[in-house]
Amino acid sequence: MNKIIFLDLETENHPYFGAVASPRHPENYVVANGWAVDDPSTGQGAVQHLYFHSKEEATDWLHIPEDCWLLVCHNAAFELDWMLFQQREKIMAFLKRGGRVWCTAYSHYLLSNQQDTYPALDVIAPMYGGTHKVDGIKILWEQGYRTSQIEKDHLLKYLCDPVEGDVANTRTVFYQQYSNMSERGMLDMFWLRMDGLVYNTLAMDAGLFVNREIAFAQLEAQTTRLEELRANFALFRTQIPEYIGFKDSSPYHMSAWLFGGPIKYKVKDTWFEEDGTTPKWEKVECYTFENGMVLPVATADTLTEAQASQMVAQYGPLKKYSAGKNKGQRRIDKVDSEVPKQKYYERIFNCQPLVDLTFLPKELHRSFKEEFAGKRTLSDGSFVWSTGKDSIEMLSKRPEYDDGVRGVLTLLLEFFKLDKDLGTYYLREVLDEEGNVTKQSGMLQYLTPQGIVYHGLNTTSTVTTRLSGTRPNMQNIPRGDTSDVKKVFTSRYDNKLWLVFAFQSGIIDKVLLDRCLTNIEAGVPNGRIIEADYSAVEVVTLAAFSKDKNLVAALLEGIDMHCLRLSKKLGEPYEDVLLKCKDEQHPEHTAYKTMRTDIKPPSFAYQYGATAAGIAFATGCTIEYAEEFIATEKALFPDVEAFYNDVITPLVEKNAVVRREQVDGDVWRVYKSGYWESPGKTRYEFRQFNKTRWVNGQKVELMEFKPTQIRNYPIQGESGFFLQGMAGQVARWFVSRDMFNGKACIINQVHDALYFDVHNDVLDEVCRTVKSIMESLPTFFGKYGYDLGVPFPAEVEHGLNMHKKEKFVEPVQSFEGAPQ
Repeated sequence: MNKIIFLDLETENHPYFGAVASPRHPENYVVANGWAVDDPSTGQGAVQHLYFHSKEEATDWLHIPEDCWLLVCHNAAFELDWMLFQQREKIMAFLKRGGRVWCTAYSHYLLSNQQDTYPALDVIAPMYGGTHKVDGIKILWEQGYRTSQIEKDHLLKYLCDPVEGDVANTRTVFYQQYSNMSERGMLDMFWLRMDGLVYNTLAMDAGLFVNREIAFAQLEAQTTRLEELRANFALFRTQIPEYIGFKDSSPYHMSAWLFGGPIKYKVKDTWFEEDGTTPKWEKVECYTFENGMVLPVATADTLTEAQASQMVAQYGPLKKYSAGKNKGQRRIDKVDSEVPKQKYYERIFNCQPLVDLTFLPKELHRSFKEEFAGKRTLSDGSFVWSTGKDSIEMLSKRPEYDDGVRGVLTLLLEFFKLDKDLGTYYLREVLDEEGNVTKQSGMLQYLTPQGIVYHGLNTTSTVTTRLSGTRPNMQNIPRGDTSDVKKVFTSRYDNKLWLVFAFQSGIIDKVLLDRCLTNIEAGVPNGRIIEADYSAVEVVTLAAFSKDKNLVAALLEGIDMHCLRLSKKLGEPYEDVLLKCKDEQHPEHTAYKTMRTDIKPPSFAYQYGATAAGIAFATGCTIEYAEEFIATEKALFPDVEAFYNDVITPLVEKNAVVRREQVDGDVWRVYKSGYWESPGKTRYEFRQFNKTRWVNGQKVELMEFKPTQIRNYPIQGESGFFLQGMAGQVARWFVSRDMFNGKACIINQVHDALYFDVHNDVLDEVCRTVKSIMESLPTFFGKYGYDLGVPFPAEVEHGLNMHKKEKFVEPVQSFEGAPQ
């Protein structure tokens, strides 16, 4: 195999559960497929195309020659998604024979040191010798045109023009990218990431099965609890009069309630003349008699003929218009009534603080101000403080506040948690006055009739190369001990609707369908959710890079890191502290378990570069405690500090170049940007930021690199890269096994874990092999220049849902004649 195929699809674009142009919409199809095949022996092939006038025509649109080894697309995940859904046998055959994928968007993202996220072909093509064009096709799409409604010749020129078309530009970009990556030694790393992309695409193709009954029951429970919390908060606001109309959705109101300050409200009251004492009166339309007496028009309409005659006799005839279009008709005058005129006045209600920020130590108060004082102000000029999760969580840990205040803050955190889950993993709807849904958020809006959520995994969105997620974000599914969200994710093999859909789509055969349906009727589970994750992957990665002897030894010996930290802090032998923390019967167990828990947050904060003030700010401890913790940490793991201070930081500064940015108007600021290059040649880029420091008693403005970024990006990025590499190997294994004939699905990946939905028939094999592949990481990456020197242990669990799982234990084989 020596040929390369460059391919781009133009598809019908009916939206489908959050996706703009999903192959799963029943009316979507490939309108045009453009491609070119290059042969090293004959040169570049001509750009070719297929155009289809209907879905019925577009049944056979993918043709990858048997001797092609590489498939190049700009946004390869999109094309692969269409291939897997509509031309599955062909793309799987290509992958099975060793075919590889190249995504030019992903390649550019890496070549830009992750600075250009979501790069569009039209934007980057000129950077690699391609062309930029005025994109009339995109304008038509934005105006609501379906792809099939665009003039054929216009669409094909956009796709297949030999100079400006997307296929030609993709080819030009690829060759220059290949050269650039080769020069930088990035090719090996990139191929691993591309196999990781195949894993991600398989996960997006399968999606996650959501148990509709469980999900909507939990939605109802969440909504009920949120209303209970709102009612509880109202009890803490009884000092705020109801007529003020307090809104918990207003950052102004929430800031004033929690931290004190004025709330502006409007009230209707008497409208006075300029003297401030004479009221204005509402006007009323009246008829006027000759003697000056007036009669309200509304009253006149109720008089009998006899009553009207009597009034005319007493007061004289009604006055009439003497000219104009109303000449001869009764004249109507507006006169003062006895009802005072009113208008809205702006009033102020001053709230006393529930959380008095002056209670905080001076340095923490300053840090809180820097972090959470917004640009908006209340009517008295005071700050509108942030009342979001981060600020409330920080304050809820502070010992300066009593149990009552911390209790309110804890309830607020529960509210934020439930509200976030509702808007991310369940369903939140905004209705208009007529009850129509005008806006939706939450995972359940994407739930297909078959119970699948086809989530998105984005590979070009972060500065660290870590994945992000959309529709919804499945990178941050809450832990089982903090939320019930994971209970909604169950196995698809126990759902009739999905099984029938899978059979009709050719994913499973009739034998498996009938067997699963029989088990469902009998109440016997068919499938399991598998979670395979690396234990403390970022700590292990840090040990591998820093070579810190104590940290490496601790990992190799299975030492409890938090007990080790606690033993150092208390000056007690590690074995004694471990016993007290783990032995529930020990008389000091409760106290030591609490101390072990309390030492976790400072360790996590320090791992990502927090200073003593930052640790105190984030965890609720004192600055003195944080300083003591840092000293202990440096003594425990001295080579970790040396890795950051003597390896990464000097390389970032050495590679730095001077850049400038426009700050405001004609004001420009100069800063430096540098990078650290990993053994795999991924470059993590850092830039300087403005920092105020006190030097010899004077305030000085400096430009500095952020320690938090320098400590975070390399470890987080390389940990993610390691998982991407191993995910790619798992994907290749799944492909080699033909996805177990529909008995196993790759469903998700997060920064330290891989997820699968499998039939019980293959549960043990998938668990065993995935664990083996993942734990081969040090040896595998040794072939790519990584001297890791520590094991990367993986734990594999499985269960009927993602929430409750049991550890995979290798089954004991039974042999005929062996003792039972």
